[in-house]
Amino acid sequence: MRLLFIYFYETKGTFKEGTIISLSKKYTVSKLDKDFEFKLKKNNLFQDDFYGSNIDIGAVIGENGTGKSILINSLRDKKNNYSFVIYEESKRFFYSEELDKKVIINNEEIQHLLNISYIYYSPIIDMFFNNNSKEYNISDKQLLLKNDNISLSNRLAIIENNDINYYF
Repeated sequence: MRLLFIYFYETKGTFKEGTIISLSKKYTVSKLDKDFEFKLKKNNLFQDDFYGSNIDIGAVIGENGTGKSILINSLRDKKNNYSFVIYEESKRFFYSEELDKKVIINNEEIQHLLNISYIYYSPIIDMFFNNNSKEYNISDKQLLLKNDNISLSNRLAIIENNDINYYF
């Protein structure tokens, strides 16, 4: 499965309504005049197996306040009311959120992808994490919550020790 783009249909933080964030070099994405209608054009210079079979690498980088967290949250929170995500699987396109509108790509209505799972990891104890999606959460905050019977200082020490063992 390939993550293609995020479309913001409502303004959220630094992302204005109508913003398209392309996350794959395989296609160029353009928005057509109708709501939720897009055109994808294949990039002929794209090499599908550049990193190896079934591997695609991307990065989200930027200064503080540029919207990195909003992008990540729009991927994690499938019930948000400001964006949706488009995926490709076996040369077919899907969207992940439950919308009451039709999403059209290259003149074809695409389907909602019901079962999507992913692994979430963050070394940051994220204050605003919500667990609204099907995921395997291995973040430090989730590990702290699992050890609820241990004092906070001891739980933090466990995470610090795990980090030290991991990096050294």
